[in-house]
Amino acid sequence: MRERDFNTNNTNNINYLLFSQFSIADEIIRKYFSSLTTEFLSPITVWYRSVMYNYCSTFDTSYLDVLNSAAGGGERNEDDGENASADRSREKQAIVNYEVPRKTENREENLYRTVFQLCDKNFLEKCLLSPAIFLAFFDKHHRQVAPSLWTANHNYKSYKLIYESFCNGILFVNFLYQLIDESLNEAFQHFEVDVFLTYYPTEQSRIDFFITIYKYLQALVEKCIDPDVLQVRAVTSVLAAVASSIEPPLREHFMNMIEGLRL
Repeated sequence: MRERDFNTNNTNNINYLLFSQFSIADEIIRKYFSSLTTEFLSPITVWYRSVMYNYCSTFDTSYLDVLNSAAGGGERNEDDGENASADRSREKQAIVNYEVPRKTENREENLYRTVFQLCDKNFLEKCLLSPAIFLAFFDKHHRQVAPSLWTANHNYKSYKLIYESFCNGILFVNFLYQLIDESLNEAFQHFEVDVFLTYYPTEQSRIDFFITIYKYLQALVEKCIDPDVLQVRAVTSVLAAVASSIEPPLREHFMNMIEGLRL
């Protein structure tokens, strides 16, 4: 009986050790691939933060004009000759020479501008955060932002093709939306009504702000299978605060709109 118990205990100990080793190995592998994924996506993260900082903090559309100019026209035929080469050279130089206007030093104002723009995802996807604009940015900054493993061992054309393929897929847009949601969560958590009223003094500006955020919340509630409860509460709180700053009878109408979302 004792021998059987001894064998059973040994078996349990061996199973425990094997399970522990497999768990550690799984964790190492998971962290390794997570690190590779983060490194691969880092150029997109840098680009996203750069574009949003430059645009949302200045509302300067000339920055977009320069980027769109450099990204415009899609793929060119390499046999187009000297004209195509000259065009590419001028486009790249336009980005190099462009000086971003001095940004406002007021962080709170940037915060509310960012919220207002990031809620309009159609605008972002079509006008601001497009694959063509990212690839133009990557073409200029690839030595600084591309994973070091690639820049050290491969030429630019090799890993550029990988990013081009990635940008033309759904994962590119999904990752951008993930970054956008992170920015919005931070903005909503730091939202202050008094500061908002300072930067949106007119009735019309507050109405526009409300409608933009309402559409965002509506999409969040109705299109997501399992929306983030904390995020929904934060956005709802902001909406209610904005609605309260609007004069009747629109105030009551906007409050009813919030209640009608079935939160």
